[in-house]
Amino acid sequence: MKERWVETVPVLDHFALVADPSQYAALPEDWCIGVSDVVDSKGAIEAGRYKAVNLAGAGIISGVTNALFGDLPLFAFGGDGARFAVSPAQAPAAADALSRVAMWAERDLDLHLRVGMTAVAEVRDAGFDARVAFWRASEHVRYAMFTGGGLEWAEAKLKSGAIGLAPAATEDEPNLSGLSCQWGAVLPKQGKILSIIVKPSPGVTQERFAEIASRATLANTES
Repeated sequence: MKERWVETVPVLDHFALVADPSQYAALPEDWCIGVSDVVDSKGAIEAGRYKAVNLAGAGIISGVTNALFGDLPLFAFGGDGARFAVSPAQAPAAADALSRVAMWAERDLDLHLRVGMTAVAEVRDAGFDARVAFWRASEHVRYAMFTGGGLEWAEAKLKSGAIGLAPAATEDEPNLSGLSCQWGAVLPKQGKILSIIVKPSPGVTQERFAEIASRATLANTES
């Protein structure tokens, strides 16, 4: 089965390696990338609807995973949306699940959830790449990590309206089995908690970004 290509994806045991693009495997040309985004998530969060925004993003992962019978190892949660990669055989079911979750988010959460899919080949035609690796956070937990700028390009296309899937009909319920949101305030035991998001500026090479990001991961491991 072509889906089993995922078994060849590198597994990184040291977080510092996450910043090294040479550690990642290129997604197959015929695979597809799915993306989602809550419109005006900032406004919803400022209105106290943080949990609803998180549910909409997590609903994508839950809905697509269930539509693929649990076979969605390559995904990333982004708070107000999610990103994932699937094989061409999985793409139709994933697209249907995206539309169903978008309908559910608008009906039950009163949030406009944009959803869309694009081919990896289109990402590369645009001058970007889509590469993936797993970071083994513990013996039983690993996370898919993406690099190459392809997923960000797909999300930008979604926000511009260049790609997009319409919400499903109201009777087409998504399968959200297992969906939950355990969101709550994380209180520091010492000092303050500081989260840093590091993204490369336009024109910065992957190698240069890896050098800078590795300093941050090194500082984290030494603290």
